[in-house]
Amino acid sequence: MLLSDEPLKSPQQAMEAMAGASDFEQFADHIRTDQLPHSLIVDCSNDPAIASRHAAWLREGIHVVTANIAALAGSIDDYDQIRNERKTGESYYGFETAIGGGVPVLSVLKPLLHGGDSINYIEGCLSSTLSYIFGRLSPKDTGSTGVRFSEALEEARAQGLMETDPMDDILGKVLCA
Repeated sequence: MLLSDEPLKSPQQAMEAMAGASDFEQFADHIRTDQLPHSLIVDCSNDPAIASRHAAWLREGIHVVTANIAALAGSIDDYDQIRNERKTGESYYGFETAIGGGVPVLSVLKPLLHGGDSINYIEGCLSSTLSYIFGRLSPKDTGSTGVRFSEALEEARAQGLMETDPMDDILGKVLCA
């Protein structure tokens, strides 16, 4: 990890910097500055270790925007801390999650609810991964007998449909965010 206010001198310098471990405390200290009124961390990972830092960053006055499902569907203690910091602190916590093959659900539902509409129920297979796997287990109108679960799982992984940790998909953790 390379933290500097100076531009990189060469691609080699960038490669050398990536070789080391990331220190998120050091990173947070680096982005907090008196020169700028706001600091922002955008977490596009699916890393529980990074997600566990969200509440502390909010408490330290750092805004956080994330698509990290581990933050919202991981530890209930981490989730409660994030909610508490959102309510009591001055830092912004933005989040969005996508299900069903990338449908941005929250940004679609929020305006409806704020406009006074109510949602009675939502029905469907909200996981494109599970939909694919179930479809491969018992295909309709194809004349095929389907494949074993392990084969369907491997096909989904090979096609890039799975989360980094396949159990997040299988257990429905992705849908909890």
